[in-house]
Amino acid sequence: KSIKKINYKTILKNINLNPNKPFVILTYHPVTLEFRYSIKDQFNNVIKALKNTEYQVVITSPSIEVGRNEIMDIIYKTVNEDKNFVYVKSLGYNFLFNLIPFCEFFIGNSSCGIIEVPYFSKPSINIGDRQKGRYCHASVINTDYTYKSIKKGITKSLNKNFIRKINKM
Repeated sequence: KSIKKINYKTILKNINLNPNKPFVILTYHPVTLEFRYSIKDQFNNVIKALKNTEYQVVITSPSIEVGRNEIMDIIYKTVNEDKNFVYVKSLGYNFLFNLIPFCEFFIGNSSCGIIEVPYFSKPSINIGDRQKGRYCHASVINTDYTYKSIKKGITKSLNKNFIRKINKM
């Protein structure tokens, strides 16, 4: 509530987003204890699922842990090949908390998706085990690392009945 309000169009201009096109926010960190799926497979499945949508994707930097370089390589490749993907090193709290109310959904494995995003009554797709064991609000959709599961999470996050339900909370 205490975050300074910033004009929405000013933020979009600063990060090169088209104001006439919907967007999502992606924050994905390395999962250091996941051995079934490589970090490349995990993140490529997220990118693949998002490429098959109509949305612009704002990608923020992963945390500095083992696997970060693999994620960054995929981010750089994706933003160079697809104009719907925009990389922002860090949105900072002011930009982030002013953008969340306007995004279609938040996706990734960041604690932000299960702690802050529910405050804004926005769907949050939490991928994998990084946040396992934490309490999740009903607006959080948990998926595994597979493309199919992530895609199913995206579909649920856009469901009008789901959105209506979380907006009433």
